[in-house]
Amino acid sequence: SKHFLKVAPAIECWEETHISLIKNVIVPFLLIFIIPPPIFMIYYIAKNSKNPEKEIIQRLFMVTVGYKNRYCYWEFVILLKKIILMYLSIFIRDEPVICVLTLLFVLLVFCNLHLIFKPYEYEFLNNLIVEQYVALFVCYSVFLYFSYTDSKPASMFLIFIMVFANVIFFGHWAYHFYIHFKKSLKNL
Repeated sequence: SKHFLKVAPAIECWEETHISLIKNVIVPFLLIFIIPPPIFMIYYIAKNSKNPEKEIIQRLFMVTVGYKNRYCYWEFVILLKKIILMYLSIFIRDEPVICVLTLLFVLLVFCNLHLIFKPYEYEFLNNLIVEQYVALFVCYSVFLYFSYTDSKPASMFLIFIMVFANVIFFGHWAYHFYIHFKKSLKNL
């Protein structure tokens, strides 16, 4: 089946015009604006992470705050995960089951990395991220189930499980946010 660009319906995907756009617009854009900035930031953070008083670390405070000093680059691991998930969602979208299985595999890899390194200073943040992964695993697994069945009772049960997993995650997040906010107000 043929696919066409949504922004330019006259252009068929992966034909000469589309390939030309990718080569002449997208690739240079990626090579100039998307890939180098994170690489340079990682380099400067890694180079200066041993001395948190340095000006560069203070400038990049929003990117490094909350992480253990040796994992101050972890925000870029998260960025890499998001980029991989986005590209997989775009380029494998015609095969939804394969797409979801691939996304589950990527999430499993990043969840394991998180469990191995535990990059956050506070243990509750590491636990919240694991709960986030569990909620994502449940959501993707429910999608896979819905791809293969029309069973109403099982569907309702799985929707309940999916909502429950997300409520648990958001409940813990809201609780810790409240506790942190309360401590911040006391410190003023």
